[in-house]
Formats: sequence, C-alpha cells, structure tokens
Amino acid sequence: MGLEQVLLLLIADGPQHRGHSLALTQLQMALLDEPDRLDSLTQALARWEGPISAADEATLVGGASQPAPTAASQVSLGEMIEALNRVSEGATPFLGKIIVANTWKQSRPAHPWLAQFDIQKDGHLAMVPPSAEPLTAEQEQWIRDWVVAFVERGGRTIRNFRGLVSDHVSPQDRALLFG
Repeated sequence: MGLEQVLLLLIADGPQHRGHSLALTQLQMALLDEPDRLDSLTQALARWEGPISAADEATLVGGASQPAPTAASQVSLGEMIEALNRVSEGATPFLGKIIVANTWKQSRPAHPWLAQFDIQKDGHLAMVPPSAEPLTAEQEQWIRDWVVAFVERGGRTIRNFRGLVSDHVSPQDRALLFG
C-alpha cells in the first residue's frame, strides 16, 4: 500500500473534525521525511477499530512514546518567540526574508490569540508586550499548528523544506516546535 492509498483511506474513513486536515498533513510530512514508517502505519491501520490510541499515535508520528500534554508548560512566550525566530532564520536562506514573512502570514491559523503576533518584514515574529508567563498547553499547540502549516506551505516551494529548516534549529527547538 503506497502513501497515496494510505492517505486516501484515512480521508475516506476518518472522522471529519477540526484537527483532521492538520493531522493528515503532519502524517504525510512524517512519512515523506521517513518512508520506513509506512510499514508501522500500515500495521496500525490493519488493527484500527476506532480512535487511534496514544501509543499508536506515538508510533506513527513520533516514533516513541510522548508525555501527555499538561495544563501549563514551563515555556514562556519569549522563549517560544525566540524558537520561532530561529525557524525563520533557518528558512531565510531558502526562501528569502520577504517570502518567509509572507509564509508566516499566509499559514497563520485563524485564531485570535495568534493574531497578536507581529510578523516583521524580515520574517521575525514579535508580540508586544512579551510575557514571561508560561504558555498553556493549548497555546503551545496553536503555535505548533502554525509551525506545521508554515513548513507545509514552504514545502510547496522547496522540496524537503521541513528537513532543511530542522537542520538549522537546535534539538530543543525541534522538540518544542515540532512536538
């Protein structure tokens, strides 16, 4: 079973809810980056009888078990913005500053909290005033969704864009922004 058939099966059989499209995009990106996960996906789909368990999701998307999200994290908004700006800096050699800025704007999910981010002409992000308060798990997820959409949109222009950007950020930033 090829990637296209797996995705068509998920689209046809999966529930249509708010995160469905994003989940399929994340899955497609993960499979394109690591085709050997297709076997794991095929095996999980063969035994699937309902919602995917946390263990199956970790196998399919992350390759390892991940802790469940908590109500609040230890990451401040300022730290998150710094990590986002490192993604911008990693993308700039491939897209240029103006296209990076436009890609952030075009990929921003329609959520009022994310609308507070100022996207500067050089592709950097800011929020005034920056807060030292820890982000909630929900806010972190909104930002991760934005990063996934940014990488997906950049991937329309540059092949393996996710890999190229990931190579320019630290492992801590990858864990923070890509889950």
